[in-house]
Amino acid sequence: IANAPALGSSVNVAVSNVHGTGAATAVTVTPIVASVSATMGSAHGGQVLWIRGAGFNGTSVTAMVGSVACTVAASGHDWVKCTTGAMVTGTHAVSVTVDGVASACLSVADPVAFGDAYNADAATRDCPTVSVNSTSAATITAVSAVAVAEGAVLTITGTGFLPSAEGDADRPSVSFAAGGVCNVNGNVTETQLVCTVAWTAGATTTVSVHFPGWGVTNGFAITTTLEVTSTETHSVSHQGGAKITLVGSGFGNTASAVSIVDASVASRCSSLELVSSTQLVCTVVAGTFTQAAQADLQLRVGSSSLDIGLVGGFTPRLVASATY
Repeated sequence: IANAPALGSSVNVAVSNVHGTGAATAVTVTPIVASVSATMGSAHGGQVLWIRGAGFNGTSVTAMVGSVACTVAASGHDWVKCTTGAMVTGTHAVSVTVDGVASACLSVADPVAFGDAYNADAATRDCPTVSVNSTSAATITAVSAVAVAEGAVLTITGTGFLPSAEGDADRPSVSFAAGGVCNVNGNVTETQLVCTVAWTAGATTTVSVHFPGWGVTNGFAITTTLEVTSTETHSVSHQGGAKITLVGSGFGNTASAVSIVDASVASRCSSLELVSSTQLVCTVVAGTFTQAAQADLQLRVGSSSLDIGLVGGFTPRLVASATY
């Protein structure tokens, strides 16, 4: 049945000829998995798979590699594109479920002719598989710094890296789990790559490398620094409305995740503009600065925070290091 939706409902099929039409027979449409784009998988996940078959058009399409979900990015009536999760060592069958109906597999005898090749005997049915072994994943074993800020050069060492040269289309990408990227420089060898930190959101986090078509490495523990290095203010008054510019590192790239609060955790910015991960502008709420010479404030980025003190004349005073 060409392009039939796999809804699990019965489709009445009847044969007609010059002598008339035979009795209709109910046939249940089942999605079929024919092939998968990779036979070896990354133990850490992050690998993009293309699953080919038929009957994948439906309102809810999910995919599995063994017992692990493969997150579906897009699908059509004969294909599914998904990204694997972390998998254990072993050989894992690939399956697709469409609108609650689990897929069957083609017999290996004829992987092209869907109707003839389908084998109803599950015990002898051949399903596409993805194999994972102890070496089938790139792994980070060391980084050159335990804490980094924007502009830092980071050397990442490991095993199983996919070599590439400057300008290659399949260059790896480096990212931080709490937010941030590190741009890869120069050649990548089987055991090492070098990158420059482009932006971060200050946190105790992990760094990982994604190799296109292959998957992601383990996450290696690292700290991305949250700091304020200078403060600039203009025409500050008790009535508010003045602007304070903070310059530093680790402010992230999402303004909604950034705030400046007082001891009661009330926001002290009527608006906050995140210029970059190293600069932000806070428009002060009225009453933030009392007649007392000091106002202790806290900068928050996601789940991380940094205590800052702005004293008379609004000279920056860092009263504590970042806490995570």
